[in-house]
Amino acid sequence: MQIEKEKNEEKILAGSNIRRLLKEKEDRDTRIIELMQVLESTKKSYEEKCEQLEIEASGAKQELEGKLKDSEFLLEESRRAIKALEATLEAKLQNLSQKEHILNAFMSLKFQPLQLFCTSLYDM
Repeated sequence: MQIEKEKNEEKILAGSNIRRLLKEKEDRDTRIIELMQVLESTKKSYEEKCEQLEIEASGAKQELEGKLKDSEFLLEESRRAIKALEATLEAKLQNLSQKEHILNAFMSLKFQPLQLFCTSLYDM
């Protein structure tokens, strides 16, 4: 009888341990499922954020490329304008140089008789 009582107690303890272990396993499984859901949610959120950032980066890149093209166009226009102004200035400088030469020749012609007159006065 004593042996049967001990066997019954062992069976009760074993059953109790099995229930406890099953409960622990069930709790761990539940925790694993919860963590997997959190992981999946975090992963989805991360992927959405990455996609959003890629879209924003693409838009920013296109905007900057447009601004670069505009700047390059303006730079080329400025270079053309500078060349045109330089050509105009060169033409005006040549024109002024010709006018200066003509004026000097005119002045020489006008002052030459005066100088001859002054020289003849001194010679007298």
